[in-house]
Amino acid sequence: MRVSWCVGKQDNMEAVLFHFTAPSFTSLLSAVAISLSFYQLFAYLRQRNRVKHLSAMPSLLDWPLIGAMPAVEREPTEFFNQMTSLCDKFRKEEAFFLRLGNEYNIQIYTARQVEKLLRSYDFLDKSHRYQFLHKWLNFGLLTSSGKKWKSRRKILTPSFHFNILKDALNTMNSHATTFRDLLMEEVFESSKVVDIFPLLTLLSLDIIGETAMGVQMDALHSKESEYVKSVLYTKDAIARRSRTPWLFPNVIFENSPSGRRTSRCINFMHQYAHKVIRERRAAMSGSATETLRNQAFLDTLLDCRDENGDLLSDEDIREEVDTFMFEGHDTVSSALGITTYLLGLHLEEQEKCYQQLLDIVGTPRTLTMNDLSQMTYLEWCIKESMRIYPPVPFVARDTAADIEIAGHKIPKGAGAIAVVISGLHRDPSVFPEPTKFDPHRFSPEESANRHPYAYIPFSAGPRNCIGQKFAMMELKVVMTTILLAFKIKSVQTESELKLNPGLVLQPDNGVLVELTPRLHD
Repeated sequence: MRVSWCVGKQDNMEAVLFHFTAPSFTSLLSAVAISLSFYQLFAYLRQRNRVKHLSAMPSLLDWPLIGAMPAVEREPTEFFNQMTSLCDKFRKEEAFFLRLGNEYNIQIYTARQVEKLLRSYDFLDKSHRYQFLHKWLNFGLLTSSGKKWKSRRKILTPSFHFNILKDALNTMNSHATTFRDLLMEEVFESSKVVDIFPLLTLLSLDIIGETAMGVQMDALHSKESEYVKSVLYTKDAIARRSRTPWLFPNVIFENSPSGRRTSRCINFMHQYAHKVIRERRAAMSGSATETLRNQAFLDTLLDCRDENGDLLSDEDIREEVDTFMFEGHDTVSSALGITTYLLGLHLEEQEKCYQQLLDIVGTPRTLTMNDLSQMTYLEWCIKESMRIYPPVPFVARDTAADIEIAGHKIPKGAGAIAVVISGLHRDPSVFPEPTKFDPHRFSPEESANRHPYAYIPFSAGPRNCIGQKFAMMELKVVMTTILLAFKIKSVQTESELKLNPGLVLQPDNGVLVELTPRLHD
């Protein structure tokens, strides 16, 4: 069979005729495949020669061309457990590598090696895997690098000053009370098993929606909100893509059903954010009659100026608002879910929290900054929960320069260096009996001489989390509200949670807890 395409131009220009027969087309495809194979082989040999000394570093598996791909667990929960177990296996060596194709992924998990990487200004660029977030977040604080990141970090840091946090506390109190009342309706004044995790996610969206954008989202009561559905779908789609290699190329993902829906969701969120920015700008300028209820993060962005003294553009502001909407709900809901689960397993520790909260707060009321500062035991429990199950179990940096890791020279461009935070937090030389839930690890006496990079739930170094004080405030407010209203009993085993290290660590099977109102206390 002969297939012909004619490509030509009018006005007497000579037409160009291409003829392809079926056998010749097959031959062309074969030639392309062979060429790609040779290119891949050449790249593999070139990279192997550059990093041949890494053969002395432990690895899971290192087959020619494909590396460790056959040995890496595909199921997310199993992958999380596998990485944590490998950290234990190679604890003395302080590092191991996984080669996926031509890319070397160096895994580190001891405080000494982690400090070397995270405190260095040579390694500020996030791993290229963060590119999956670019369409949604563009290049805001989380995903930007170089001069743009340094500029944004400098102008955004003052956004978390004391007055902003005070206004945020009012918002947290209000939404936590709404959450408590919703739970109370759910259990009807008697014990009932509830999947609390999706509700905590919606609560955190409500809090960040008002504190970041100044809008009342009411996600807890409006689960069908287009914005809420767009946020939840987009983050899940990106997480699925990050563990599905054939969806890595943009051209494939964006033409898949999931990719097309993700694009629609992202476009909607961008339009929504731009609308809020325009309305908020008008309200601040006095051209709108609406009174600003509390100062939102967006309000400070509208006043921010870059290093040249220019106001940020609407698109600059949109990047940062979307970044805080994503980071400000996902990590917090993860920490809330895990803390609730662990306190529901360890009833003695829960009771200690409750008794201290009774002494500080008494009957449920609006919490103050002074109240939060006294909640030492609750803070220890939250920190211990994030130690065992860090909301962000991995962070990665591109090898933008040469570096020595655990006695091995890692050349620039070798791939990525990943901090396995879940492995770091379970170092038995720092945290004896690392899987045991023991809040006293975070008492002043226990913490005093601990390496500053041994516990990093909010990362560390120049790119640490800018909103960690905000996050800890929200965790305390929500957990206090829950604990003063209910006794919590967890009804799942750890394996039944099915912890999934997608964009953050979250339970695929929810967090099932039996809630009993404390009406008699």
